[in-house]
Amino acid sequence: MPATGPGASMTPAAGDGEGISALRTVARVVAILELAAAEGSEGLTASEIASRLDIPASSAHSVVRRLNALGYLETAADGRHYRGGPNLVRLAVRLVGGLDAVALSRPVVSQLAAETGEDVYLALPYGNSISYADRAEG
Repeated sequence: MPATGPGASMTPAAGDGEGISALRTVARVVAILELAAAEGSEGLTASEIASRLDIPASSAHSVVRRLNALGYLETAADGRHYRGGPNLVRLAVRLVGGLDAVALSRPVVSQLAAETGEDVYLALPYGNSISYADRAEG
């Protein structure tokens, strides 16, 4: 199975010519979104994105402009930097909403309690307050 993530190659393996271009574009879109998510509110210029991902600047500019138009990236106040946009946030919220936060966090909560000797509580937002969802005794 091919590697994915920010460190993965931006060049797909040899195959049919038309598919290669499409796969390369998909890989670049995903890499740019991952980079934007990792960078946070500061954002990056299209040139910085191209440099970090080792892709042609023209390709980075093209993909960034399209993702910006679709709302997956947004332009920072300076008009040059791009960061995650509202549609990227919506996508992440839908994904996180389907996860079991208690099951995912239980190993961390248990380890923290064991290391500190203190009780550790997992609190989750509930409306305008919080709800305690899990506890590990220290």
